[in-house]
Amino acid sequence: MLPDFNRLKVFYHIYRTGSVVAAAEELCLTQSGVSQHLQKLENEIGVPLFTRLHKKMLPTTGAHNLYTIVSAFVDNLSIGVQSICDRHEKPVGHIKIGGPMEFSRNFFLPFLAAFQKSYPAVKISLHSGNPPELLKQLYDGRIDMAFIDLFSSTEKGQLIGNLSAYTAQTMFEVECLMVCSRQYYDIHVNGDHSYQKLKKCAYGTYEDYGLELKSWFKHHFDRIPADLNIQFTAQNMPTSILWLKNHMGLGLADGYWVADLIDKGEIIPITTDQPHIMNRISMMRLQGKAMTALETIFLDRFHRHMQQQEWTRRVRYLGI
Repeated sequence: MLPDFNRLKVFYHIYRTGSVVAAAEELCLTQSGVSQHLQKLENEIGVPLFTRLHKKMLPTTGAHNLYTIVSAFVDNLSIGVQSICDRHEKPVGHIKIGGPMEFSRNFFLPFLAAFQKSYPAVKISLHSGNPPELLKQLYDGRIDMAFIDLFSSTEKGQLIGNLSAYTAQTMFEVECLMVCSRQYYDIHVNGDHSYQKLKKCAYGTYEDYGLELKSWFKHHFDRIPADLNIQFTAQNMPTSILWLKNHMGLGLADGYWVADLIDKGEIIPITTDQPHIMNRISMMRLQGKAMTALETIFLDRFHRHMQQQEWTRRVRYLGI
């Protein structure tokens, strides 16, 4: 048997205050209304709860036992509601994000440090990988959102495959530059940026089979060399740049990695009549998946953080 909760609430206040009058004031009810609730509760459970002595309400043994149960429920309910309110203002939970290693290192890590200071109860998992790996993790539900770099070229479909299962929102544009050291440039390029000249150079890459290099040639010359001379494959951008600085050949680099080296004259960008490729960093989510409250707060803070940063023509934040 489950007693009426409104009657239990009235009982709780009568027991705690020891008075029908005081209970009526706390509950904003009439005294007769409080008395009727109590009488119906006693009839419902078949046990007298108070002995009425003048204006006092003396609890019976049954009332003592019932109050022990009801007061524990009220206390737990109060704590639980407060916890729900706290979670709304200071969320808890687990958010899982994926992104290219270099992008995560340069853009996410500084923000995540600040975010977790504000929301210490939120657990964050940061996954790195190439676009196909991240999209597979997103599809399998292992991450909530992925920040994927998309080349602005006709080859991008070969790089990342079918995107129909996802929504994409471009958030960053990063200059993607073909570069080499000044020494390598003077010896092997020497001002000749033609297709015939560049296809004979040595190349370093951080993608198997040099897909990003083929995308660059397709964008700038509308042609792809049949057999590029790829002499080095790196797993990350810092290693690739170290190879370039040691005069080993040409390679692609995100603009923010080599901006200072270009300004110093240590690294030379290869230009053509075509504009530089803009490597677009897009936020990818599963099609039709609703945004959670935690994800909304996370992205709102991320947006504010990015708006406060200084951007250059080599990389710019487009917003959410």
